[in-house]
Amino acid sequence: MRKLLAIVALVAVIVGCSTAVKQVYYTATGPQGSYLLVSAESPSALSKYKVLEVAKFENALPGVIEPVLVSLVQRKTVEEMSESGYFQSVVSVPAFKKAVAKAPTLVLRGKLVDIVSDKIPGQKLISGGNYIVAAVEVVDKSTGAVLVKGNVRGEVKSVAQTGDESFAEGMAKGVRKLFKKVLGKEEK
Repeated sequence: MRKLLAIVALVAVIVGCSTAVKQVYYTATGPQGSYLLVSAESPSALSKYKVLEVAKFENALPGVIEPVLVSLVQRKTVEEMSESGYFQSVVSVPAFKKAVAKAPTLVLRGKLVDIVSDKIPGQKLISGGNYIVAAVEVVDKSTGAVLVKGNVRGEVKSVAQTGDESFAEGMAKGVRKLFKKVLGKEEK
């Protein structure tokens, strides 16, 4: 009986330690982003675009996703895409508006469609695993043609980083990965 208790205690310590190690790792690496590409033009067709406008994302869950998070997603995405060096200019715009552009311009538009968060009553997660999902499109500003469609997920696995800034940062990283794929580029 003592051996069984010792084995159970050892397993509990090992499992507890691995959870602690994971949380330290997730806290150190910060929020993460991923994407699911639905469709895209070829990288050569997209290479002519020099400007990216990031439109404010729509909110499919207004009673659940706060307006501050919607604004943060746009701001963090502009920052992340500016750092990428993929475009000569990256700016935020209130919404997509078809118009003649001085330089070839893409517009990123999206809709926040899902969220799992410790902050939402009934969704308290013991080990993290918070995420937000957006359906996104990249359109030509002059023609309105949809050139890229996909879903982007911003994930926060650290229990210490469950705020709106972390969700937005994860979403922005996912957008950057999506653009890296569709543009066929390496980071600058």
